[in-house]
Amino acid sequence: MLQFDPFLSDLSQNPHRVAQLLEALSIGVVVHQSDGRVLFMNRMGRVLLNLSAENRPDPDDLDRVYPFQRIGTQQPYPPTESPIALALTGQASTAEDIELADVLPVRYLKVSASPLFSPITDQVEYVMVVLEDITRQVLAERVLAKYNQHLTQQVRERTEALQREVIERHKTELALRQSQKRFQSLANMLPGSIFPWYVVPMALRCLSMSPSGWSRFMRCRCEPCSKALGRCCWGRLTQTIALPISMPLSAAPAP
Repeated sequence: MLQFDPFLSDLSQNPHRVAQLLEALSIGVVVHQSDGRVLFMNRMGRVLLNLSAENRPDPDDLDRVYPFQRIGTQQPYPPTESPIALALTGQASTAEDIELADVLPVRYLKVSASPLFSPITDQVEYVMVVLEDITRQVLAERVLAKYNQHLTQQVRERTEALQREVIERHKTELALRQSQKRFQSLANMLPGSIFPWYVVPMALRCLSMSPSGWSRFMRCRCEPCSKALGRCCWGRLTQTIALPISMPLSAAPAP
């Protein structure tokens, strides 16, 4: 098991070593006194806050040290909600909706602040602030949200199209059923189930009739003609001629 006690003891006696460790971190670290004054800021902290030797602000001016604004608002981050301000009152907090003002390209930060209490007075003695660059994460979430929105819209449009198609198909099927009922009602009224508006050529040859003769025969509504058709021709037609339309056998006249 690793022993950290000698290491921690060495750090407590060598502040310069602590500073070296903090400088080597890939996250920003800022340490404040209980009154808010900046005691230490590592290199990554200066990079993330866009600070340099030339534009380094007064350590007492927290608004300039942390030029924060809420993401998407272009308004200063509310001081009462700032993690640094909350930590100075003894409350640890984290915010992931922080955007650095007046920096291009845009930079988004996750800011965590924790109070360090005095073991004697139990009061806030220091505040440690950790800064993380979450720009890629925020941009990726925006792309994903936009893609999900586009996908949802496509699914909704496709669903609506399918619903319209189902409705149209239902209307078509209903119209076909109604047409079939009308056709069946009309067919049941016709003699012999050989329809007057159509007769196949083979049927004419079987009956030894011309189209004009068939027309004259069908115009005759007298009972003898209908019975004659049934007695002489119906059996032969149903056995030898395949008509292209369905013929209800119940409509055939009895011999």
